[in-house]
Amino acid sequence: MLAYIDVEKEPLGLLFLGDLARSLTADGIKVAGAVRTPGEKGLARRDMRLSILRDAGPEVVISQDLGPGATGCRLDPGALEQAAHRAVLAMPGAELVIVNKFGKQEAFGRGMCSLIAAAVEAGLPVLTCVDRPQRADFEAFAGEFATRITAAEAEIWCRDAIRRDAA
Repeated sequence: MLAYIDVEKEPLGLLFLGDLARSLTADGIKVAGAVRTPGEKGLARRDMRLSILRDAGPEVVISQDLGPGATGCRLDPGALEQAAHRAVLAMPGAELVIVNKFGKQEAFGRGMCSLIAAAVEAGLPVLTCVDRPQRADFEAFAGEFATRITAAEAEIWCRDAIRRDAA
């Protein structure tokens, strides 16, 4: 089971996933994955961080400082791969996997693709966000297995998916 939130229609989806993961974890659900967290400068592009769920290690800074006036993408692909690897290692025993987003790196088969694939292979439900420019790539990646949901439906979807998996 794989569900996604359309970020174009719900731009706060990325922030929402961290709150959802914390809420589900507080209810005793074993949630793995990687979610965006505010850094020292909030959620500014220059300070992107991921929290690895079920992992006691530090947040992973996935942005790089390109210097003043830089206009290019600040994402550090190596750091994103490191975050995905740590999330896969923290996945055993999980009931659900939440992935920050399916973005440009994932459209090229990198980034969090390994985490999503490992979770699906393990039979775990996965929830993520998808930006419009990557939607076609996500649909090609996920095929008929993906279901679009709203942020309002996400918690119910997660709980139902866990119950279906347990049955």
